[in-house]
Amino acid sequence: QVLFGAVAEHAAAVKRGDAGFSWAGETQTRTETDTPTINRISIALHELSAMPKVSQRLLDTASFDVEGWLTGYVADRFARAEATAFVSGSGLNRPKGFLSYSTASTADDSRAVETLQYRATGADGAFAASPNAADALVKLFYDLQAQYMVNASWMMKNSTMADVAVLKDGDGAFLLREMLNGDGTLVRTIMGRPAYAADDNGIVLVDFINSARVAGL
Repeated sequence: QVLFGAVAEHAAAVKRGDAGFSWAGETQTRTETDTPTINRISIALHELSAMPKVSQRLLDTASFDVEGWLTGYVADRFARAEATAFVSGSGLNRPKGFLSYSTASTADDSRAVETLQYRATGADGAFAASPNAADALVKLFYDLQAQYMVNASWMMKNSTMADVAVLKDGDGAFLLREMLNGDGTLVRTIMGRPAYAADDNGIVLVDFINSARVAGL
């Protein structure tokens, strides 16, 4: 979710827990049920700037649009810097990336607010060979609540994706599938969900629509 507004920070309410319910007959007494709690989170806005130099003579005599080229190049650099910050930013004068939050292996109902769940691969910097190297990814997918599976996406480094590309499930089928869209673009999926290459993280599975917020002016 992307939020825009001319403010110093954005505040958002995050639901914790679920609403309870009970079945009852028409004349039976109703009892109090569980109530979800709401936690307030704040997203501070940070400024990204650049101040390149170019001489007036070059602007006047160049055979191409120097200003336009430089503006486009800086804009591209901004986009890459923002992408890195959204993943691994420290939160100090820049966005706090999701990899900078605390992690725990515990389930959703017992983890602290703003703590991400992780599942170990079984080997340091690799996938455990036994019983099946692909098991960690399969179990990670089913760690998600059903409501987040629909829009979930995978993100990982190119080198990690190369390792995942050779993993097979128990039936011998490759876990990473590749196909061409009608427009010729290559689409990669794992467990039926899109997989994207990113230079700044290990393996992440997240519903960016319902679980992530980006604030900007």
